[in-house]
Amino acid sequence: MQRRKFVIGLGALASGTAAAVGTGAFTSVEADRDASIEVTSDSSAYLQISAADTDNGDEYAGEADDGTFEITIDELNPEAETVIDDVFVVENQGSQSVGVQADVQGDNADAVTLDPDLEDGWETLGVGESTTVGLTIDTSGLSDGDEVADTIAFEADASEA
Repeated sequence: MQRRKFVIGLGALASGTAAAVGTGAFTSVEADRDASIEVTSDSSAYLQISAADTDNGDEYAGEADDGTFEITIDELNPEAETVIDDVFVVENQGSQSVGVQADVQGDNADAVTLDPDLEDGWETLGVGESTTVGLTIDTSGLSDGDEVADTIAFEADASEA
C-alpha cells in the first residue's frame, strides 16, 4: 500500500470514529436534585378558591381549619330549586392562562349546578383572571337529611386555555 493512501485512509477512519462517538447523544441519565414542593391553602394556591366578597359568600363559603375551601348550606327547602348567586371565586394565580373545569361529586351531585357551568367544558382564565360562581340546588326527590354533594373537584390545565 502506498504511504499516501494509508495516511488518507487512516484520517478518514479517525474522523468517522470521532463523528460516531463524539455526538454527545445519550440513551439515559439519572441525576438526583433537590426539590421544594409545598402544599398551601386554597386561598394561596395557583388556582385560588375563596369566598366571594358578597353576602352569599360571607354566609355560605369560607376556609376550613385545614386550609381547604368549604361551602356549607344547612337548610334547603325540600322539593324546591334554590339559587344562590355569587358564592365563591376561582382565580388563576399562576403564570400562564389555564382552562378550568369542575366536577360536583357525591351521592346526589346531579342536584347541584354551577353557574357558570364549569362541568360542561373548560372556562379559560388568563393570569390574574377570575370567575365568580353561584349554585343552583334542586332538591326534588330528595328526603330530609339527604346529603346533596360532598366535593367539588377543580381541574386547571394550560393546554385547555
